[in-house]
Amino acid sequence: MNTVKLTILFDGGCPLCKREVDFLQLRNKKGGLKFIDINKHDMSFDPTYGIT
Repeated sequence: MNTVKLTILFDGGCPLCKREVDFLQLRNKKGGLKFIDINKHDMSFDPTYGIT
C-alpha cells in the first residue's frame, strides 16, 4: 500500500511546471508524491489547501 507523504500543487498551464511534474511523476515509483493540477481543479478547490 502506497502512502502519500507529500502533495505537490502545480500549474498545469505552465510549460515549465508541467515539464518538472512529468519528470517527478516518472520517478514516483513508490507513490509517495501526489500531484494536483490547480489549473484544472474544480471550483471547490481551496487555495489555502493545508499550506503552512
